[in-house]
Amino acid sequence: MNEGLDLFRQLTPEEMECRLRRCGIEADSDSIGRRAGRTHARDSSHTYSHGQDPTSYRQHYRVVIFNLAVLECQPLGAGAAMSGVSPGAAGQGECRDVGAGGEGRGEYGHIGSGVVGRGEYRVSRSGAGGQGEYSDGGSGADERDAYGNDGSGVAGRGEHGNSGSGADGRDAYGNDGSGVAGRGEHGDSGSGAAWQGEYGHGGSGAARLGQYGHGGSEAARLGEYGYGGSGAARLGEYGDGGSEAAGQGLYGESSLGYGGGELRGAAGVLRSVAVRALYTLGLDSGEVELRAMGGRRYVVTAITPVMAAPGRPLPEPYRSASAELDLRLGLEQPGRPGLLMGMDPEFLLLRESNGRVVPASRYLPMDGVAGCDAGPPGTHGVFPVAELRPEPRGEPRALLAQLMSAAREADRLITDRSLRWRAGGMPLRGWALGGHLHFSGVTLCAPLLRALDNYLALPLFLLEDVRAAARRPRYGVLGDFRRQPHGGFEYRTLPSFLVSPVIAKGAVSLAHLIVSHYEDLPLRPLDREALHAAFYSGDKTPLRTAWSPLEAQLRALGGYAAAALWIEPMLRSIAEQQSWDETRDIRGSWQSSARAAARAPHSRQDTIQ
Repeated sequence: MNEGLDLFRQLTPEEMECRLRRCGIEADSDSIGRRAGRTHARDSSHTYSHGQDPTSYRQHYRVVIFNLAVLECQPLGAGAAMSGVSPGAAGQGECRDVGAGGEGRGEYGHIGSGVVGRGEYRVSRSGAGGQGEYSDGGSGADERDAYGNDGSGVAGRGEHGNSGSGADGRDAYGNDGSGVAGRGEHGDSGSGAAWQGEYGHGGSGAARLGQYGHGGSEAARLGEYGYGGSGAARLGEYGDGGSEAAGQGLYGESSLGYGGGELRGAAGVLRSVAVRALYTLGLDSGEVELRAMGGRRYVVTAITPVMAAPGRPLPEPYRSASAELDLRLGLEQPGRPGLLMGMDPEFLLLRESNGRVVPASRYLPMDGVAGCDAGPPGTHGVFPVAELRPEPRGEPRALLAQLMSAAREADRLITDRSLRWRAGGMPLRGWALGGHLHFSGVTLCAPLLRALDNYLALPLFLLEDVRAAARRPRYGVLGDFRRQPHGGFEYRTLPSFLVSPVIAKGAVSLAHLIVSHYEDLPLRPLDREALHAAFYSGDKTPLRTAWSPLEAQLRALGGYAAAALWIEPMLRSIAEQQSWDETRDIRGSWQSSARAAARAPHSRQDTIQ
């Protein structure tokens, strides 16, 4: 528990703020150095920030976390806007003392209350937009979004963001007429004029049915974090895939309790910011206080690590969570023979003659081992990103065979041979791609996540194209994970390793080795401030020196010899200071690799191809 406590204690408030901002998290250096208060949640003096400064009358929250799982989320106080609060009415224990609006279901409170996020705001049961966090009637229609973009239609002017400003603005890539919201309660007009030509939809995007099948009424809501404002473009958010560009945005909206999937919307963002902040400062358990800034923005104001006192048990709810974690870890066998791995690495289809992305949905289905998924802002109603989704397997060799099979299926379905396949971190400006790995049969804990960061994300960083650095910090931050409903988790830090079969084989095999033996991998060079900064800035030089002892520890693991066939070529590429090229067409290399694998499964490749 809190293996990085010494790191946390050494950081000044200014260093904490700098480290958090590096990871895309806002922090208040004037207050972050203090401990999170233990004032009772009903103390009205903590309901809002006070004073005549820009943060006046902002709602504050305390999030209680153990092992990167949220145990409680408490609004700090019961002032005028919190008068309807009754504890324990929502969230099945994840959101204690956050109660009114408990009758609401899902992200937007469709059953009755209309209050965002399982009663997180709990301030207006009228469904008219709420007052709570916005404290101005909840319209929010004319404020900037989290990235300073005007007219994102944050809350609209009515229950469903009817006016949806930004309908005539430019999208994230400078295309006119993105049609973020459409007009009317259910997005009836939905011009969606962006991305004509290659996409050729000419307005169908915003008018598609929404996530809940009631006419796309949330088409304006998703613009707050640059999602592009189309409910139809984020099917992956609810378990139907989940591309890098359309999935989690800056904060990931992940990291809830054991085996329960995730909470979405503003409530998910609040929890995710708290977990990410704790992890970034070397911790995994403690309390985080945040100040709501509107537009699903939260500023970290205080962090308190939990520490066990000698001879005394942990206080609740930490004691129960610790007992559950100990039970789970105690059931795991050495080497984790029950480990199961899956993946969904992404790639793009590019028409090189005009430099435009061709929607993968033209050729690939939504499901299947080779499928399509949602894309970045501006791709309303289309599914431009291609994914390979091999069947999960317990051994790397079997999983890689499934990956080759998925690549062959993609090659068969994508009949236009003039299209170029692109992978990596950001093969085209504005198109961030991920190489997400899925694990089950192992308990997610902070030491496991930090082992993946240092022993897997770091070596792949040393191989990545310089263009891939632009993916961070919105995507690809250290410790980026998402819990899955089946009880496993998804590790989301890596770029798309489909850039090369050599890299893919090495990454998959190395990931399996690390997860199987992470307790034997204690080095944490990325905790050091200089190396942490180098990772986010894309500076490989200091991290090359830090990699040598990590590599030596990996080679010393008991299972390394069995995996060396696939890992060694990747390590040779690192030693030779090679980098992959994200402008290269990867289709040919995957075709030849699949044919070679079919003829000689143990063939050796020595360089990045």
